Amino acid sequence: MSQSAAPPPQPVRELPIAETISEAYKSVFENFGMWLRIMLGPAILSVPIAVFGQMMIADELAMLEEQGLEGPEATTAMMSAAWPELLVANLISFVPYVLFAVAWHRFLLLGEKPSSALAPLFPSLRHVRFYLYILLLLLVVGMAAALVGSVGALVAALLSGAAGANALQAPLFLLLFMLTLYVAARLQFTFPALAVDEHYGFGDSWRNTRGQGWRFLLVLSCCFVPPLFFNLIMSLILGGATGFSILFFVNAFILAAIGLLTTAILISAISAAFRTCTGWIPPPANQPPANV
Repeated sequence: MSQSAAPPPQPVRELPIAETISEAYKSVFENFGMWLRIMLGPAILSVPIAVFGQMMIADELAMLEEQGLEGPEATTAMMSAAWPELLVANLISFVPYVLFAVAWHRFLLLGEKPSSALAPLFPSLRHVRFYLYILLLLLVVGMAAALVGSVGALVAALLSGAAGANALQAPLFLLLFMLTLYVAARLQFTFPALAVDEHYGFGDSWRNTRGQGWRFLLVLSCCFVPPLFFNLIMSLILGGATGFSILFFVNAFILAAIGLLTTAILISAISAAFRTCTGWIPPPANQPPANV
């Protein structure tokens, strides 16, 4: 598949698991300077967005502190009291991710290097399309989760009272959760394609991952879970700053940068798998770096 050619009706090659995982990590750490350059602008932008999010739910946070609520109870109360504010904050929080993801995909697939650290902050129509497809993906995955959840609830109800029913419920819901992730994985090729301006949609991604879904999901898991643990540890270390102090701003930037490091590894895996399964070839003037 060359740029702007029609996508193939099926995968052109089986996805090599170990090779793709290795390529994803190497793409980031062998191009760490370029990651810093592409990451800087979106990470800086994440800081005022984090401040805006905190300001939107400040009254609800104060109410929870007065009531002494903590843990899951506090989370439930917050979602109930401030769901519109949380929804708006989450929608805005996707913006730095989109700016970074498009730039990193284009670096990996086209060898495109931003002229400055601020260049990724200037959006174009491709960023709008990328953002809208993220929202569409969330809708599709949400519908899939609701469907498999309903099936799981129905099966659990039918099994209630049967011998060993309780022992079967946890594996059943785990299976349904994995199926939801499987659906999400099968649709991921849409995003590198959109980043390089291909006419490509979820249907094309589904066809180009046929027979490769579980292999691809394993690749994504290996590229997401280890960095996620590091991300969580750093969040525990740096996430305790309260108020809008200098420490809060510094910590917010560091956590955003770490999050974009995890994102870069995951995006690198998606780009590598996209090239492998679709046979996508960039035009001669846009060859990617030799070491990615």
